[in-house]
Amino acid sequence: MIIIISHLGFALSNSTIPMINVGDVELAEKLSYGEVQLIVGGHSHHELNTQGLSPKNIVNGIPIVQTGALGRYLGQVDIKIGQKSTAVTNVRLISTASLPIDQNFENTIVQPVLLQARSLFSRNLGFVSNDPCFDTDYVRNSFASGELALANFITDAIPERLKVSGYDIDLAMIDSSSLRKGLTPAQPVSFGDWFNVMPFADTIRLYRLTGKQLFDLLQDNAKRIDRPNEPHTERGFLQFSKNLRYSIALESHRFQSEAVDIFMNDHPIEEQFDKEFLLAGTNFIREYANSWERLDDQHQDCCFIDLHKLNHSDTEIFLRREMVAFIKDAGGISAESGAKLNGRLRIIEKAQPKMSSVSLSQFTQHVGEQNHAMAGAVIAASAAHAVALGQACMTISLKKVNGDLPGFQYELNQVDEIKQKLLHLCDQDAKAINEFVALRESGQELKGKEILCEFPIQVCWLSILAAQQFENFRVSVDERVHDDLEMCIKLLFGTASSAMLLLDSNLRIWTDEDLHKKFEPVLGELLMSISKIKPVERIRTNI
Repeated sequence: MIIIISHLGFALSNSTIPMINVGDVELAEKLSYGEVQLIVGGHSHHELNTQGLSPKNIVNGIPIVQTGALGRYLGQVDIKIGQKSTAVTNVRLISTASLPIDQNFENTIVQPVLLQARSLFSRNLGFVSNDPCFDTDYVRNSFASGELALANFITDAIPERLKVSGYDIDLAMIDSSSLRKGLTPAQPVSFGDWFNVMPFADTIRLYRLTGKQLFDLLQDNAKRIDRPNEPHTERGFLQFSKNLRYSIALESHRFQSEAVDIFMNDHPIEEQFDKEFLLAGTNFIREYANSWERLDDQHQDCCFIDLHKLNHSDTEIFLRREMVAFIKDAGGISAESGAKLNGRLRIIEKAQPKMSSVSLSQFTQHVGEQNHAMAGAVIAASAAHAVALGQACMTISLKKVNGDLPGFQYELNQVDEIKQKLLHLCDQDAKAINEFVALRESGQELKGKEILCEFPIQVCWLSILAAQQFENFRVSVDERVHDDLEMCIKLLFGTASSAMLLLDSNLRIWTDEDLHKKFEPVLGELLMSISKIKPVERIRTNI
């Protein structure tokens, strides 16, 4: 006689919990008819055969039994064993509430265990501040809708606790499996309270991702967010620690949503595609999303990222244990200990178009309709146009002289790279005010001011670098485009000067001592470099 004790779950087609490849039904279908006499299942908490062995639960001649969850039923299976055959003859579920209590067993075994558990679960960890966002209803309804204070608390605690174990990670992430309940505001928090928040013994899993892989993961995450006009279900939405800041543009359709304005360690992710980052998650992350991912209509529009296929390694560090230690050290859960919003995730109902991808007419109209002056974007766009003009002058000249571009391809590539960076800055600066507002609202106004100062500095240096490239090319320029090259240099002199003025304006408006200490020396360097650009005053020098 062969009996299989399984924890696969009942069936892939009839499950709302994570299951990988097969359930008990699929297992029975793959075996030979009657090859085993019984499958005793679990994991999916089905109450099977409540009225005796059901024909629906006999698959390929193999009975499948389960007894639900939480000890509500005791399962009984009668098996008749003969010399030549073995068969299940009866199955029933017995309600444990109706069973007589063995008082001796209750007193000598059960009560001592319960007493020990109560002592453990009643241990005080600290105090929960009076914030309604910690409440269970709010947490469950809002986890995948946007930034969440309690998720921020957990994700920011993970890197701190992992340092104790010798891991220096760049980013932490969790999904809703790490936050199953909320907490009662303005009350002490016990170990039992936190156990209800994190009932699972999940361990830390480490992932090594490039910047490009992180970018792709965020695009995938944007498609999993709970949208305001759709039913909420488990889709595996991830919350991240504070080193990552980004926005999700919802768009009109779920699979058109995208992650935009992504900054990792205060730098655009696009500048860090080749850099490797160490991320910490859990060994159960996104398992609850399997049911949603398997729906046929999802695959028609989207190819999901499978975290199991990314470079990862498991540890023996238990997340719940580390969080308990963190809460005790912090004295509880409050804004002061990290349970607060800081603008790391913003939701945009509809994404603004990239300024570099719209027509000149649309860009001009957009600038004129804004409630704030988009000086940075206008200067960056003007500089990009000037570089494109100079690029054309170089290409025309080199083609006429050589028939191709040998020896000058490096210079042309440099010019093109400058142009692309300026276009990217145009897009970023168009959204910088929103980023500044988000940082200011989260108490990080100085960081927002620094971002708005960095933009004109980058535009200025790129304009100077491009002007220098084109000045060096004066000796090689074809006569047909000689004047055009001079116009290009004059334009770049203007954009460099304008970008410098924008930085100077920011420093006039903001008088923070730390800001001036950081950027006044840079302003001096820019002025010196701009003065070295020598644009012509007139094309006709003999007048």
